[in-house]
Amino acid sequence: MQLSEKIDYSYGRRRKRSSIGFYNLSMIKSPIEYKVIDESHEFIPLEHTESMTLDRILEEHEKGKEFGDIVKGYGHYPILLSADGMTLSLPPVINSNDVGKITEETTESLIEVTGTNFETVNVVLNILCQVLAEHGAEIYSVKIEYPSEIQSETVITPLFDKEEIKIDLEEVNQYLGTEMKPKEAAKLVEKRRFNCNLIEGNILTIEIPPYRKDILHWVDISEELVIALDYNKIVPTKWKVLTTGGILPETESENLVRNILVGAGGVEVLTNSLTDPEILTSRVNIDKQDFVKIENPVSSTYSVMRNLLYPLLINVLSKNTHETYPQILFEVGEVVRIADENVLTQSNAAFVFADADASFEEAHKRLNYLLSLLSANYEIKQFNHPSFTEGRCGQIIINNKECGIIGEINPSILESNQIWVPVVGFEIELPLIPSLKCKVKSSF
Repeated sequence: MQLSEKIDYSYGRRRKRSSIGFYNLSMIKSPIEYKVIDESHEFIPLEHTESMTLDRILEEHEKGKEFGDIVKGYGHYPILLSADGMTLSLPPVINSNDVGKITEETTESLIEVTGTNFETVNVVLNILCQVLAEHGAEIYSVKIEYPSEIQSETVITPLFDKEEIKIDLEEVNQYLGTEMKPKEAAKLVEKRRFNCNLIEGNILTIEIPPYRKDILHWVDISEELVIALDYNKIVPTKWKVLTTGGILPETESENLVRNILVGAGGVEVLTNSLTDPEILTSRVNIDKQDFVKIENPVSSTYSVMRNLLYPLLINVLSKNTHETYPQILFEVGEVVRIADENVLTQSNAAFVFADADASFEEAHKRLNYLLSLLSANYEIKQFNHPSFTEGRCGQIIINNKECGIIGEINPSILESNQIWVPVVGFEIELPLIPSLKCKVKSSF
């Protein structure tokens, strides 16, 4: 149970991406149906003796209070039912108190993983099956039939699809400072539960276990090799060049902007540079764009480099609707965009203000505070942008150059992100502010 809770919080992103359920198989009549149902449905939740409706569970049960926001607001709730109508659980919130209760006397268990991403759900199931098998459990497969419009073929889980990765041992040795031979490396990866399927000179083909979705690159295999080899066998070497470290002028400029926005009442957040393209497009009313994409992403959640900051701040607000308002957030960080045939990297600053009384003035006075302290003369010209309310959006101009946008977030975006208070904000390109030492860097 402790393992499943840790996986729910890590892989499952606190059950928002996937959640795990264990059930007493001997009490279940198959087939099991995964469906949606209205709030009047009742069952006895885990560790309770009283039957409760689904809405009561979310309002009164401790797990309902903790995870209820994941399923609220859709008009219906997910439910797992056995063939005889017995309720197994309200995923991802709580199991039932009968069939969903595992004790020391339980000898047969059904493992259920539900979620919003099939790949994550499958990886989580593979991890659980592997751990249980290592502790002596016998693992049996389950046949899943999806609606034809979702999946035409029957899926048999767990899916132990095997993946392979090729590594150049010469490159690995240079990276680690070692002198491993191909056969030695093959034995070392076997210690880490990887199979070496083929050796062609210095090129090794490594089979990745289905429960190791953290292997993305040959550097990950290098780490496994050095663990198997023993870190202590790597002889440390002295630095050949003596250098003195210091903060880059660009970093000093970024820190100055951060300090000013903190002074404006903002709380800094750090979002991932790799993100989901939907967050940057459909979630903020923007059409499809050209992004710098990962060639072989494990998941769409981290498949493109961000080209803007404010969509990520809106996403943060959507995850914190249970917190008190006002919520005043900002981020200073790098964005990557494609211009003609070049890939450009630069630092931007974005700011959002969410509150029942939020207005254009709240964003404008923060922008004015920032640019005044940076000695930047600016003007705002009326502008229309799909992410912002028409007539309440402006383009930020510095030295006759368009360097940012400010306005009130479009209500349709707030609704789709389930944010129920007005939001205002701005985003500005730091290299276009004369007093800062931020530069646009060309990658190619």
